[in-house]
Amino acid sequence: MVDAAEVRLRLLQLHDAQFPVGAFAHSSGLESYAQDGMGPRELHALLEVQIERGWGRLDLAALALAWRDPTLSALDALGIELDAWKPVPGLRETSLRIGRRTARLASRIWPDTSDLLELERPHQAAIVGALSHRLGIEEPDALLGFAHSSLSAALAAATRCMPLGPERAQEILVSLQPIAAAACTRAARDPRANLWSATPGLDLAAHRQTHLRTRLFQS
Repeated sequence: MVDAAEVRLRLLQLHDAQFPVGAFAHSSGLESYAQDGMGPRELHALLEVQIERGWGRLDLAALALAWRDPTLSALDALGIELDAWKPVPGLRETSLRIGRRTARLASRIWPDTSDLLELERPHQAAIVGALSHRLGIEEPDALLGFAHSSLSAALAAATRCMPLGPERAQEILVSLQPIAAAACTRAARDPRANLWSATPGLDLAAHRQTHLRTRLFQS
C-alpha cells in the first residue's frame, strides 16, 4: 500500500521538468510568434487562450476521461478522438511522441504500468491520466499537475526564444494560475463536454514553425 506522501512525490516526479520525455523540447508554435516579435504582454494573452480554448479544454478533458476509464479499449478510442482534434501534424505527432516516451519510461520505473505500451495512439494527456490513476494520484491533483507543467513548459520555451526573463515568466505563471485552476475544475465537472479545441491561430503558428529557416525547438 502506497502512502499519501509517496503518492504526492509520484505526482511531483511525473510533472517535473527533469522527467525525460522531451516535453521541454517543444514550443507548440510559440517560436513562430517569437520570430514575429511577440513580447510578454502578448504571450500572456496567448497562454490564456490556450487555457480557455486549447489544452485547457481538450487535453485536460482527455486526462480526466483517461483517469476515469484507464482500460486499454477506452484509451484506444480516446486516442482516435484526440487524433481528430489535433489536425496539425506537428502538434499531433508531438503529443503522441511525448505520450509514448512517458509510457515507455513509466513501464521501466513502475513495471505494473507496462500495458500502456500496447496503445497505438498514446497521446500525452491520455497517458498521464491513465498513469496517474495507476499510481494512485487523485484526478484533481493529476489535472492541476498537467496544467502547471503545460504552462511551465510554454514559459520555459518563451524564455529561450523571446525577450522574457525568468522573473517575468514567474509573474505570468502566477497570474494565470487562477484561470488554469478553473479550467481543471471545469474539465472535472464534465470532461466529455470539454473535449474540444478551437485555436486556429495557434494551429497555424505551429504548422508554420515546421518551415522556419532556423529553429530552437522540434515543434
